[in-house]
Amino acid sequence: MKRVILLIPLIALVISCFSDLDPDPMKPVIFPAGQHRPIGLQVPQLYPKPVKIEVSLQFDAESIYQLPMAYQPNWNKITGLSFGNVHENSARLVWRWLNNRIEIGRYTYVNGTREYGVIDTITLGEVKRYRIGIDRLHRMYEYSVWDQETRGYQTRYRQLFFHKGNLGILCNPYFGGSQPAPKRVQFHMRDLLVR
Repeated sequence: MKRVILLIPLIALVISCFSDLDPDPMKPVIFPAGQHRPIGLQVPQLYPKPVKIEVSLQFDAESIYQLPMAYQPNWNKITGLSFGNVHENSARLVWRWLNNRIEIGRYTYVNGTREYGVIDTITLGEVKRYRIGIDRLHRMYEYSVWDQETRGYQTRYRQLFFHKGNLGILCNPYFGGSQPAPKRVQFHMRDLLVR
């Protein structure tokens, strides 16, 4: 009985040491200087049902970069889905450093026509959650931002699409635009969920 009593404080100490560890920590996404290609392997998969891609993002001082002024507004890709050629039919979540802030955007191609725009801004060090919904039934791309107060996603933009393909490619992070990373650039990502 004395051994059990002596073990209880030891077990409590071990549990307290590990209780602060995040079971799914933010992972850095690093673009080395000069990189201008997707990170990792992109494998085609069937997506016959509605799909939701959810991701948490955090940016820091390593996310700040400078390009020639004509290229600074270009978007860097985070994730999304492409149905066939990425420049034909795709929906992607993107980011950029512009006007001394991080902007999060939508970036779509529908039948070869590109549309993009800002859906949110995020301050350095802040963690925010985003979602791209691809509703096959209603043929709709939907970009949403998690709202901490309402504990739910708030839709920021919807766009119709017309392609009929179910074979999609999950798009990996990519620096650019048309320019490679001017220096080592990074952001942090967690919880890439595809449902």
